[in-house]
Amino acid sequence: MASDIKNVLRVIWLILCVEFLTICKDNKDIGDSGITYPTGDISMIAPYVNSSDISYIYEAFSSGTNPAWGFSHGGIDFGTNGNLKQFQSVSSGFVEEIKLWQNNITSNWQVNVRIKYNSTYSVEYTFEPISLSQSDGQTQYNNISISAKQYIAPGTIIGKLYNVGSGAHVDFSLKKNQTHICPEPYFTSEAKNSILSLIHKDHPTWNMCY
Repeated sequence: MASDIKNVLRVIWLILCVEFLTICKDNKDIGDSGITYPTGDISMIAPYVNSSDISYIYEAFSSGTNPAWGFSHGGIDFGTNGNLKQFQSVSSGFVEEIKLWQNNITSNWQVNVRIKYNSTYSVEYTFEPISLSQSDGQTQYNNISISAKQYIAPGTIIGKLYNVGSGAHVDFSLKKNQTHICPEPYFTSEAKNSILSLIHKDHPTWNMCY
C-alpha cells in the first residue's frame, strides 16, 4: 500500500515538473529569431496619423551644423497642437525595446521605442513630454499602445504624445546599420510631401535633411 502511494506521488511529481518546464519554455524570451524579415530598402509612411495634429517641425535631420537650426540632429521632431495625438508605425517591424528613462542631459523623462525593420534598418520614436516629473514619464509610458517583442504592421498605432511641457514632441529617426541617416529618400511620395509641407509652413526655405 505504501509503495503504491509512493508511486502515485512520484507520477504526480513528474507531471508537475513537466508542466513547470513547459511554462518556463513558453514564457522564455525567444526574441525575433523566428521572423522572416523583408529584404531590400525600407519604405515608410508618415509617422503621425493626421498631419493636422502636427503644429510644427523645428528640427529635422542633419549630420553636422546647418543653416537652419544650426547643429547636428539625428531625427525629425514633430510637435503636436494638443494632447494625446496619435503616432503610427512607418513600416512593418519587430518591437525591440520600449524604455522609460530620465535623460541624463536634460533630466526630462521620455519613452524610447525601437523597431527593427530588418537586419539593416530600424526606426526609433522618442516620446518627449518635456517634464522633470517621473509620474509624467509614467503617464507617457502608459500611452504607448504596443508591446516589446511584438511584430507590427505599417500604420499600427505606436502611442500618443503626452503633451504637458513647452516644446513637447516626438523625435522620429531612421538608422541604417546602427547609424542615423536622412530619412527623406525612404518616405513614400505622399509622406515626404506631407512632412515637407509641415516644415515649410513656418520655414519655407528649410530642407528635411542637411
